[in-house]
Amino acid sequence: MVKPTNAARWAEALDGTPSADIVEPNGAQKDAGWAANQAPPASYFNWWQWAVYQWIKWLRDSALVLLDAAQTFTAKQTFQAGLATPLAPAAGDDVANKAYVDGGDSAATAFAASLRRIFAWATLGTSDVNAGACSVYDGDGITATNTETAISVTFSTPMPDTDYAVLVQCENAWFVQRVTNKTVNGFTIGAGPRWDGSTWVAPVLTVGYAFSIAVVRNPIA
Repeated sequence: MVKPTNAARWAEALDGTPSADIVEPNGAQKDAGWAANQAPPASYFNWWQWAVYQWIKWLRDSALVLLDAAQTFTAKQTFQAGLATPLAPAAGDDVANKAYVDGGDSAATAFAASLRRIFAWATLGTSDVNAGACSVYDGDGITATNTETAISVTFSTPMPDTDYAVLVQCENAWFVQRVTNKTVNGFTIGAGPRWDGSTWVAPVLTVGYAFSIAVVRNPIA
């Protein structure tokens, strides 16, 4: 729809001076409206059409400001009215928020880096089935050896035991993985007994079982 150009000016001169013949009807007349066969005075009609014109001008001028003119927004706009008690943001909010976001990004990056300390498919089994085989992926100075009944992990640089966590997954879901001897120099992974019906049964390691082991460092430490 094309924006109209005629603002329906009525009872007002071009310089904005209202007509002298404008009379606002009283409350009773407004409540009842026009009665049948009533002949309202011209001043009443002038008041009505002049009031409509005032609203048209206000809407037109608001549209010119909000829609037709190019807007330039700057930081921390001040909005008048609408809130009983407007609250302006503190001067350092933007800086603080940026620091918070940047800090979260740095923490995420550090945590992602910590996840790289992964041991892939260290095999636990008897001497006739890959005993001693430990394939270390991105050890970052960490070594691992297979002692047939346990996997020993050693750090090249001591690390407080509160600064890292060990995540273990065995290909055989029956086995309980145990992390023991967790110290600053490393830890041990072993397969505990499995649950078989109502009885605990010791693991039978006549075959090899692959373990995926991850060492996750605390990125804040």
